[in-house]
Amino acid sequence: MITEHNTRYPYIAWDGLKDNQLSLALEPEAASLYCRRVPVQIVTLSDGAKQIASLPEGSKYLVLDLGGGTIDITAHEVAKDGGLRELHQAFGGTGEGVNEGFTKFLTRLVGGDVIHKMKDESPGEWLDLLNEFEMKKCNFVSGDRDKVTIRVTGLAGQAKSERGGVYACCRGYSESPLMINALKKKFPNVRVVVPATPGLAVLTGAVIYGYEPDIIASRVASYTYGIAKQRIWKEGDPERKKSHMTTRKGLHWCDDVFDKHVEIGRVVKIGEFQEAKDYYPIQGDQKYAILEFYASTEKDPKFIDDPNMELVGLFVFELSERKEGDDGKVLVRIGVGGTELEVEVKEASTGRIFKTYCNFLP
Repeated sequence: MITEHNTRYPYIAWDGLKDNQLSLALEPEAASLYCRRVPVQIVTLSDGAKQIASLPEGSKYLVLDLGGGTIDITAHEVAKDGGLRELHQAFGGTGEGVNEGFTKFLTRLVGGDVIHKMKDESPGEWLDLLNEFEMKKCNFVSGDRDKVTIRVTGLAGQAKSERGGVYACCRGYSESPLMINALKKKFPNVRVVVPATPGLAVLTGAVIYGYEPDIIASRVASYTYGIAKQRIWKEGDPERKKSHMTTRKGLHWCDDVFDKHVEIGRVVKIGEFQEAKDYYPIQGDQKYAILEFYASTEKDPKFIDDPNMELVGLFVFELSERKEGDDGKVLVRIGVGGTELEVEVKEASTGRIFKTYCNFLP
């Protein structure tokens, strides 16, 4: 599984493995897969017998992944075939606020020098102290005057349907009565479900995904994806993007243009490629082509050096020898429904196809 701390892990994990031997499970999604199977209701069968069941088809629910490093929120709907359809891209924030407050309290109590010395000279004891506090925090029960802020209202409507909304909580802090009581108080009309073993939710969900990778029917694109390219410079383009290279007609190229393939927030089906786009070699004797893939948190970026833009992959491939009159056109399409960025390049003149993956996440 991929967590917020090791998004570059596939660089290491992929070494020596075949493409079909490693599958990446996203942490918030794995938690949702586990919570999807938690019994939340009693149903009456055709023979009149009653049975405990998980969420039925059409149910919408939020999963609050209350881990120690981050708190992630995911919204899913149970599809007709029992799979899951993502309603909103996962989002969240740090889950270290209480821990940081505890550290600041200790610093005021004994002084910063003492805390730094303990971290440097006795790191094991420092970790034991934090772990002990983590356990106390999860079991802490408070009165009504204690401050607890729950900021999930923006997605509350996503989890409501004719069948009623559900908030499923997992991982360490979901064992805290303080947190669960605050949720129930904030959202009295929503069922709050805590699995029997919330700390194992992500690990168990990752195993489920490994056995049933097709259980995710669709995802919501978390980024806008595209490819860097050159095009003819036009009035209104930044002067700094005007290339010194020109076409045969003397027109200047515009550098670093972002060519969008997928827009953030768009629903993408698993296993489906987006519509192919055409690209052409700049030089007639060009033997290799380099595709640069970028991801942005903006909906409509114009250039690859715009704010909130990140390079997520490079693909170098050899071009076939071109005959006179051949413009060297290649068709590029990408698939972003899975947990990796899949790329397919096809030479128009020869029909040759190249495929690759960006083996990491932005």
